[in-house]
Amino acid sequence: MNKGFLSYLMAHLLEGSQIPKVQVERSVGPVLGFFLAEVLTATLKDDGALSGRYRMLCPEFPLAKGNSLQSTNIDFLLYNEDLQALVFLELKTAGSSFSPEQAVIYLENKLKVLDHGAAYLVSDLERIKAASSEPQKYAAVQQLLETRFPGGMGAMAQCRQLHVIYLVPAQLKERDPHLKRMDKALSFG
Repeated sequence: MNKGFLSYLMAHLLEGSQIPKVQVERSVGPVLGFFLAEVLTATLKDDGALSGRYRMLCPEFPLAKGNSLQSTNIDFLLYNEDLQALVFLELKTAGSSFSPEQAVIYLENKLKVLDHGAAYLVSDLERIKAASSEPQKYAAVQQLLETRFPGGMGAMAQCRQLHVIYLVPAQLKERDPHLKRMDKALSFG
């Protein structure tokens, strides 16, 4: 793809970030998701803690809200093949959309994977699917994980590392203290 076109497209999509009710993340997300693993692999190649080959597993991965059958979604679930670590990547296109409560949920999941492994992510997905009025959508998530995670969902359940990365506007990265608790905060630049 022509880099000039991609730069123009992203600039065009981000123009709406200052317009009320325009949900820029919804338009930028699919384009970004297509390149995200490659970009992280290149951007973090010199980062001792996060370098490695990244693989896109799933956009909008559902996380159970507590013990309920409702879910909230992480923007992108990736896998660092070299570190054998799951990666939650949250995309924010406006400083006002950052939620400290959401960040705490991601950090709690990181600790849970470290202590118990990622099997609960697999079982929660199954529980959410069983309770959903649209179970085929959750079945599609399971199918992506079966084909994209090395060894399928059974192997994913054994994973014991999770990193949390935020991709945010530069001004948010500089001013929000909650982002310093994440494994990495990257800006669009």
